[in-house]
Amino acid sequence: MERILKFRLVYDGVIDKSDEWHGDMYTDGGIIELPQEEGAILEQFTGLLDKNGKEIYDCDIHMHEFESDGEKQKSYSPIVWDNGAFWVDESLLKDGSLLTLLGEFDEPLNIVGNRFENPELLE
Repeated sequence: MERILKFRLVYDGVIDKSDEWHGDMYTDGGIIELPQEEGAILEQFTGLLDKNGKEIYDCDIHMHEFESDGEKQKSYSPIVWDNGAFWVDESLLKDGSLLTLLGEFDEPLNIVGNRFENPELLE
């Protein structure tokens, strides 16, 4: 099975949607060199799609809908890269204290934003 290696670039908290890099990124013997501009962050594609067919990247936010006491509720969990794997951070404080391996998450993921463009979802 072949794994797709894709990245998206974030500059100063905004995802670069232009499909053009503002710096050089290339592989040389398996090493990726990042753009050297201040504020540039590279996010990696997990290789998975959410329930709507949207690509899931590190730092994306999953919305979980559930019912509590007869009322519909929502909670938000970031996708994180930690210890060599992608995880869903289900901890109340979003501090990594309750991580579920992304590939073993037991419900379809619903990506509704990312921590840069939608930080209010994690408050």
